[in-house]
Amino acid sequence: MLAGSPALGGERISIAGGERIGIIGDDDRAILDSAEWPWSAVGRVNRTWGGYCTGTLVAAEVVLTAAHCIFDARTRRWIKPEELHFLAGYRRGGYLFHATVRRVVAPLTPPPRQGGVAGNDWPADDWALLVLGEAATVAPIPVKALDDGEAAGDGELHVMRAGYGQDRPHLLSLHDDCRITGRLAAGRVLKHGCDALQGDSGSPLLVRSGDGVFVIGVTSGVARIGTVQQGMAVGAAAFLAALRALDQPDEAGDGRPRN
Repeated sequence: MLAGSPALGGERISIAGGERIGIIGDDDRAILDSAEWPWSAVGRVNRTWGGYCTGTLVAAEVVLTAAHCIFDARTRRWIKPEELHFLAGYRRGGYLFHATVRRVVAPLTPPPRQGGVAGNDWPADDWALLVLGEAATVAPIPVKALDDGEAAGDGELHVMRAGYGQDRPHLLSLHDDCRITGRLAAGRVLKHGCDALQGDSGSPLLVRSGDGVFVIGVTSGVARIGTVQQGMAVGAAAFLAALRALDQPDEAGDGRPRN
């Protein structure tokens, strides 16, 4: 799980370490029944050569995950679309829907090397949209960008985060009722108090609203801001335009990561 760059918007951060990286205070995660919506839309993004992250159906043929999940840190290359599989509602080896990926849409900025220095705003680019080879049979979760009023009250916005952490790789776990604690990078990065481990990268931040459940961000990693461990997520405003643009014909069709 990526921790982020050393600075964001002038605020110093560093990679969080130790056995409890990603667990903020007590471990508040609980196992979910992944057969029920909206949890059925959350699944695993598996690489053919090993490893996985979490992803979320946000349209019939589109999965949202973190950009660093589709980047091979060993070879410093983007993973090819055909090397990625999405399994919606994954649970103990079973799943509700499976598809391969035919195209990836993501910012082209490579993730920083482990312990290295990246551009100040890199975590704001840590998102990727995976276009599937076929439409899902599972209902997606709509995406909603927070407005200024919703994000202004730090610590007041209650959210949920669901993913496949490394300690429970075959079961979906939920941290309910965690909170957005602030914003960085001109509002594109959301700080939060949701528990998340390696494997939870790419998992959705969700908010309940009067008319449903919405994805408001995607989990990037964990950082320390001063002495405090913080969850980091890319806010939906960073990728909503790219998601809407997928309604347009793909003229290039080359499968390369791009905006």
